[in-house]
Amino acid sequence: MLASIGIVTAEENNSSDSELTNEEKMTQFLAEQEAVRKATFTPGIDVENLTVVKNSPYVIEARGNVPIANTEIPITYTELIRREQDDRFYLINQNSQAEIIERYAHPNGPVIAQGYSHGSYVSISILTGSDVDEETLDSIYNIIEQEANEVGIENVPVVFMYEDIPIEDEEQPDTEETDVESSIDEPGNETETTNTTPGFSALTLIIMIFMLWRFKSN
Repeated sequence: MLASIGIVTAEENNSSDSELTNEEKMTQFLAEQEAVRKATFTPGIDVENLTVVKNSPYVIEARGNVPIANTEIPITYTELIRREQDDRFYLINQNSQAEIIERYAHPNGPVIAQGYSHGSYVSISILTGSDVDEETLDSIYNIIEQEANEVGIENVPVVFMYEDIPIEDEEQPDTEETDVESSIDEPGNETETTNTTPGFSALTLIIMIFMLWRFKSN
């Protein structure tokens, strides 16, 4: 019974959409985008209740609540709302990094990385073994919270966790391009590529061939 009603509704919606002019469709699309942009988010589940937080032995402390959308936008726009929430977390992370790097980045401080997880929470990685006190955590959280308020996220969820600095394998064979994990830089711990010079260059090979040719000529 419910399935039949859903099918009829979908057909009616498709029929209604097909009757719209291109101008009307564009107007509707822009209205939907604007509605998503204006979507508000209110504190939802406590970040401490997330499985990744509860089951991780490396978590130092977790604060805030994962936000949920508080809007009258139809359920069909759920994906757009999720992207909007991800965009806001990206801005929170991006706009707070400079001050956190300046004040707390390793080796002058305990922070070795910063990122965010799918619009759920901001993650701050503390070097394993660092002596970090409550005052430092408060200060870092306040920096992030200030940026979160700017984009409409209240009681921003932040997870502080211990992490080791990756150590390169000395036995790894030389390659022309080596991926190196960046520290506290872009969101998501993106990588940057470093070029290494081969031990036997093409120029050296050309010179040797030329010298061999001269030797045979003489």
